[in-house]
Amino acid sequence: HGIAEFCDAATRVRAKAPSAQFRLALRPPDSGHPLSDEALDSYARHLDVIPAPADIRPFLESCHVFVYPSHGEGFAHPVVEALAVGRPAITTTAAGCRETIDERVSGVLVAPGDPLGLATAMESFLRRPDLMAWMSDASRQKAERRFDARRLDEEVIRVMQLEGART
Repeated sequence: HGIAEFCDAATRVRAKAPSAQFRLALRPPDSGHPLSDEALDSYARHLDVIPAPADIRPFLESCHVFVYPSHGEGFAHPVVEALAVGRPAITTTAAGCRETIDERVSGVLVAPGDPLGLATAMESFLRRPDLMAWMSDASRQKAERRFDARRLDEEVIRVMQLEGART
């Protein structure tokens, strides 16, 4: 999911903006994240590594911008959750991610596997913090418009012509 790129980008940004804060929420190591404890320890002065909470919403609400540098998804559910709580997101142009973001409206898209591009996107929010409130509103509206589960269910029923089949 681009963990190494995130750590690299956070390190680059902190070198230029020491007051910037980064948190990496990880599931337990046996869940498949690629970095060893030693590798994570090497980034410890640049970011906080925390256990992924069971309910991600309070974590997302405490962030200014959500960063999800995935190499590809079927559906980038974490990005949609961030949009739903009104957080702009930085994610990649990989399939499953690029569909979640309206470029420079609800977030920023970068190439997968590009820590320099990711750092540049992060820095753009530090240079223009005034845009975060506007992008937060746009993010929430995007989530409601495109990813509301009730609307999606209604659309599936309509497309599959199952109107009369409801019980």
